[in-house]
Amino acid sequence: QEYHSTFGFPNQGRELVDNGRFSYLVSQNGTILYQVDQAALRLSDLILQHKFRLLDETKTLPAITLKTSLKLPTGSRTEGTGSGQLDFGFSILAQKSYKRLHSYTQIGFLAFGKHQNLSSIQKKGGATFAQAIEFNLFEHASLIGQVSGQSALFKNVNLPELSAATVDLTFGVRGEVPFKKTIEKMTYQFGFTQDPNPDGPSIDLSLYFNVGVEY
Repeated sequence: QEYHSTFGFPNQGRELVDNGRFSYLVSQNGTILYQVDQAALRLSDLILQHKFRLLDETKTLPAITLKTSLKLPTGSRTEGTGSGQLDFGFSILAQKSYKRLHSYTQIGFLAFGKHQNLSSIQKKGGATFAQAIEFNLFEHASLIGQVSGQSALFKNVNLPELSAATVDLTFGVRGEVPFKKTIEKMTYQFGFTQDPNPDGPSIDLSLYFNVGVEY
């Protein structure tokens, strides 16, 4: 709320709910289709992913990779941590570099299993996209900007939180710290994601920080 107040953004009803509380309700014609109240820490749906490189990058052509994803119903539908169904996705990934500048493109499609509670308003699938630009500031540090999103996932609804397409803008830095012993290098990423549509379905503001090692 303080973030919204500082920049004058719409508050989207946050003042009507206690701080630190997570809950949502979906109703249609006065009938409650799905409702989840305060959730505890639980295991969500697991996603298995596989990538297969189709083309290597050349001076004129980008590298092309096929990516497939399978979401397993390991979460709980009643607790809001899963859909209870298998979902499948595939994407075409492209990467092209020119000196310090690197471009990453993704176009994909998602196919959804039938959700027991939301089948009357849920679409059978959706399209996804992403375009990122990376600029190398130094040998081991880069600036990254990205726009990503997906088509609307619901039908027969008039709420922008459900009927609008998702669009997110992400800005951040990433880099690595090389080592010469057992650990080859440590990698890190830091950034924030902002939804440009305050009435849309995306989470309004997200911060992320990731650290990994390669050996």
